[in-house]
Amino acid sequence: MTKLAPAPHPASPALDGTHLALIDIGSNSVRMVIFRQVLGCWLPFYNEKAACALGRDLATTGELSREGKRLARNILKRFAALAAAQGVTRLHAVATEAIRSAQDGPAFAAELQDALGLEVAIISGGEEGRYAAAGILACRPAADGLCGDFGGSSLELATLANGIIGTTVTLPTGALRLQEYANPHDASAFIAAGLDSLPSALAASTQTFYAIGGSWRSLARYHQQETGYPLDESHLYCVPVAELLPTLRSLDAEIQLTSGKKLPGVSRGRAAMMPGAALLLEMLLRRFGVEEVVFSACGLREGYLFQKLVPDGACSLTCEAAAYARIQAAEAVDPAALEAWLAPLLADWPTVTRDLAAPFCQLSDIARYEDRERRAFLAYHKALFLPCRSLDHRERAFLALALFARYDSKLDSPITATARQLLAPQEQAAAAILGAATRLAKTVTGGRDPLLSHIRLEPKRGGGWDLRFEGLPPDLAEGDHVGRRLKTLNRLAEKKMIL
Repeated sequence: MTKLAPAPHPASPALDGTHLALIDIGSNSVRMVIFRQVLGCWLPFYNEKAACALGRDLATTGELSREGKRLARNILKRFAALAAAQGVTRLHAVATEAIRSAQDGPAFAAELQDALGLEVAIISGGEEGRYAAAGILACRPAADGLCGDFGGSSLELATLANGIIGTTVTLPTGALRLQEYANPHDASAFIAAGLDSLPSALAASTQTFYAIGGSWRSLARYHQQETGYPLDESHLYCVPVAELLPTLRSLDAEIQLTSGKKLPGVSRGRAAMMPGAALLLEMLLRRFGVEEVVFSACGLREGYLFQKLVPDGACSLTCEAAAYARIQAAEAVDPAALEAWLAPLLADWPTVTRDLAAPFCQLSDIARYEDRERRAFLAYHKALFLPCRSLDHRERAFLALALFARYDSKLDSPITATARQLLAPQEQAAAAILGAATRLAKTVTGGRDPLLSHIRLEPKRGGGWDLRFEGLPPDLAEGDHVGRRLKTLNRLAEKKMIL
């Protein structure tokens, strides 16, 4: 049996190791995420979970499920061994509602400590709500609205006011608890009783609801399948409530809560929890007058990581992009030089689009080692599914289209259909210009970005751009390649002015 020494105190300065592991012992599943520190950012390096249903019998017996404890012991043995094999020096475990509420919860946590040397932090409902809200702030630092973390045995609610966490509340309306109701009317009465008990400090209405939890993310994927949404990504999927309500009603009204019917885009294990998840979400949206729902894959684990374990907190999108490029062994040569060179081109762009130039520059060489004929395809797909927690769907689409344009000017390719569906015509035009200008820069310098400090993009009379050389021979602009790249940029710039 593998034993690990207890993790060092979070205040320890020993953050030089590249690996840190966090185990989340929940009511329904047990998950381990190994984070790797790259360029100051903590990126998820490995992620594994097992459905143990520790809280399945909690409402009736007051104790953890026997079978759940057996499954949890086995998977935690594996996690401890895997962490040791991966060179993890800081292993942390956090337990939520099932263990903190069960009569035998503390004894089970002590057993894990004795058997595996795994110290389990049993957090309160208030702490769980705050960590979940902090997970939202890790990807949306200025989030405003109401955050809900729907787990196996409980629901944590927390208010967010422009990045500040406020009131937190815990309700016993977890997925496993709702599965006990075969009748939607009985489940509705149970949920309503919980909502009626909420303190007045919780906002009476809110524009945005941030939905955390595997069941709600499954619901997001189901809605994407039902509506033909182009991007298969549930994280930061934003849906107006008016568009989501028909899907919620169809699930909680037409399917018995215990049916377990197979649903498109949803695993069979999650399907049985979907009606209860839909019913709870619908009642929350109505109770708080919500206008839009944002589904999030960031929650308790990210919040605990950045609030408790890593003093520097979450990093910016630009830093995340740079870290991703580093682990791909394809960092841009000098992203700052490229960004400075592009600046005149972006001067009149809206801030929300101009801000994407920095992460784009970090990723500008992400496909440089790939086969020449496949660079555009691979750069596009890498960006579209970039594992950066702070990217929303529009930002993913913009970066993907711009990176495609950095390697290929045929943006109407069927390959780019998903990104084009998610972007307005002006945004598509801007992505094309950003990619084409970068392609020109990489061509004229032969990929040596520092040379860009001696080459300026200069506006021409009547529109368009020209190249001006300072301290470098203008011969660098000779040849068909540079001329074609410049011509493409000017054509796209003129088109953007017309749109």
